[in-house]
Amino acid sequence: MSDNIIDISHEDIGVNALLYPLLRKLRVSESINNHCPSNSEIDIGRVAELIILSRFSSKRVPMYKLQSFCEEKGIGSLFRLDTNKINDDRAGRALDCLHPSLSDLKASIIVGAIKGFDISLDEIHTDITNILFSGRYDKIEDGELRITYGHTKKGEDPTKKQVNLSLSVTADGSVPIWYEALDGNTTDSVCYVPHLEALKSELGITSPLIVGDSKLVSKNNMIAFCRAGAFFIGPASLSNDEKKRLVKLWQDGATFAPLPLKEEPKKPIPFWGMETERFLIDKEKKRHYSIRYLYIFSRQRREVIRHTRAKRFKKAKNGLHKIIRCLNKYDYKSEATILTRIKKYVTSKCRYYKIKLTKDEKELFFLDYSLDWEKMRYDEMFDGIYLLKCNCKKEEEPMKKVLRAFKGQCKVERRFCNTKQPPLAVEPIWLQKSTRIESLLFLVFVALLLMALLEREARRKLLGIPLRTEKRDNLPLTAAVLIEAFETIAIYKITLKINGKTIIVKKCGNLSVAQREVLWRLSLPTINKFI
Repeated sequence: MSDNIIDISHEDIGVNALLYPLLRKLRVSESINNHCPSNSEIDIGRVAELIILSRFSSKRVPMYKLQSFCEEKGIGSLFRLDTNKINDDRAGRALDCLHPSLSDLKASIIVGAIKGFDISLDEIHTDITNILFSGRYDKIEDGELRITYGHTKKGEDPTKKQVNLSLSVTADGSVPIWYEALDGNTTDSVCYVPHLEALKSELGITSPLIVGDSKLVSKNNMIAFCRAGAFFIGPASLSNDEKKRLVKLWQDGATFAPLPLKEEPKKPIPFWGMETERFLIDKEKKRHYSIRYLYIFSRQRREVIRHTRAKRFKKAKNGLHKIIRCLNKYDYKSEATILTRIKKYVTSKCRYYKIKLTKDEKELFFLDYSLDWEKMRYDEMFDGIYLLKCNCKKEEEPMKKVLRAFKGQCKVERRFCNTKQPPLAVEPIWLQKSTRIESLLFLVFVALLLMALLEREARRKLLGIPLRTEKRDNLPLTAAVLIEAFETIAIYKITLKINGKTIIVKKCGNLSVAQREVLWRLSLPTINKFI
């Protein structure tokens, strides 16, 4: 037969050998085509899927480079289409078609993932982040997503406009189950109630437990959750009033109880807790709701706070001594200048200093200072203590379970990192129309869903498979490890001449033992089924 081979070529498909079967299992293209029918030669579902796959490329793929991406990664063979017909205009039209049906598409794909992978919805983590944009974005129609200035996080460029992205993920595998694209100046506190309503109306979750940040436990949000029969867990600041209430509890004989989240017999217990109950008044409905207040002591948090206080005290002390040495010299000859330096170098870093600036009969400045030891000892009483509010039933969600749920809030933060960092890396976005930006965010969400499902299934089913070159397979598997493990896969195109006829045969290259084992355990077919 080798005598009949005319030519052999290959196309690197890499991780698409893993992602494409997963797209088929989720029926992403089918769901999109049901909601967005099209008479186009290449349907909207296939264009959307190739944009999703392009998010996993090792190099950023803007819309105008989609054709070259398809040619390099064997997309033509996988999707059975002519890659010459893929361009940025077709991708833009597909994004336009997606926009009117985004809400229905989200619900359809998410419900399919929940049912297909048996995802538990007992506990959901919600938070909000921002996505920065470069450009003016002045021509925004009424009702469209507003790309505008808003609150930027520490270290980000405040001169850039942004949109906000709220996200809900499950405690079971950190799988994203809902998101909302919000105007760039939207406050964090308003994202929780729309998510709650969407979980009920779109996904059929009647009494969800939502874990969030301090904005979740605002008074309006707590009342809305209680009215809806939903449950919440969120942190609150330990204000002066809360400190007084805590002191009163101590005076009444209340004590902290140990909260061992895991068995560590030779180490001190890291968390302790104390609980009380108060009522939240709903004046409009003329009802009251029971809210649990959990005071949590963290040993590690106390060490961090005291270390930080010691550092700031040392800086303030050095600054104070420098001011004393420079008094009546250089530019330390006016009261306004000296007071400004005291505030900048001393009192802003350590609030325990009592400083008095005086003048003698020769018009020379002197500083008298002392330390407020009583205030310092009072603050030290609360080192490492923070407050959690929840409305969960005590018999169903004891303190230890509430604390464990709150500690899992890092799950949604991790998904934000996946969204902003390679390979998905939603920023920068090279689009101008806000409707297309919303559609692209939907496709990035689907890519994030693929990544989360891969990690969840891998950690449940792929134990013991040697995928890391450094022989560190005892660590939890990540999507990045799986992507790297499948980078070497290629499709071979063999041109044969048999009985005077030219025949082209496509076949996936030989998979390693580990790669075959991964596909088998994940119940995913090999790529030969699709080419």
